[in-house]
Amino acid sequence: DLGRAKLEELDSDAFMGLEKLQLLSMSENLLTNLSAAHLSHLPTLHHLLLGGKSDKNGKRIVQGNSIQSLPFDLFQKNAQLQTFDISENFLKSLPKGLLDGLTALKTLDLGNNKLSQLPSEVFSGLTALETLSLGGNKFSQLPSEVFSGLTALETLYLSDNKLSQLPSEVFSGLTSLETLYLSGNALGSSLTRCVERNLSCVPCVCTSLPSGLS
Repeated sequence: DLGRAKLEELDSDAFMGLEKLQLLSMSENLLTNLSAAHLSHLPTLHHLLLGGKSDKNGKRIVQGNSIQSLPFDLFQKNAQLQTFDISENFLKSLPKGLLDGLTALKTLDLGNNKLSQLPSEVFSGLTALETLSLGGNKFSQLPSEVFSGLTALETLYLSDNKLSQLPSEVFSGLTSLETLYLSGNALGSSLTRCVERNLSCVPCVCTSLPSGLS
């Protein structure tokens, strides 16, 4: 556990010799970047924790880092990764190909960053993904196919963004979805409740409602 170690940067060979390491926690540091060279020495890594944590009242109890971007080839040697938490950072975008090959990934937390858009196929291939957190970002719209193929996804957090409408088929491929969080957007409370209840836009009109009807 390297959390709260005041780390600002890592040598490229910082994890050399740790080929059997399965969990790496570096939350609440001052890291601004992470590269494929750092993770290339960790072929059996299962859990990578770089994010923060808040209590049930929303009070931040663990800080994240200061990472603003990630290289597309970050995980080229980490096919066994199951958890990636980079919440409470400053990510502005995700590169295409970042998550390619992570077929064992079960939990992905991108919450509380500065993300405003997503590549349409950024999550494609994540067939084992069960929990996806995208809350607390700056999304105003979502590509209609962004969640296609996530057949194991059970929980999806989209709360506290700037969504005012949703593509009608955006949740249609989420056959295992059990819980959807949409509060804190510009969708109107009636629409939010309808979509959360039905886990779909099909019986709901997924556009913003006129004021007074929410």
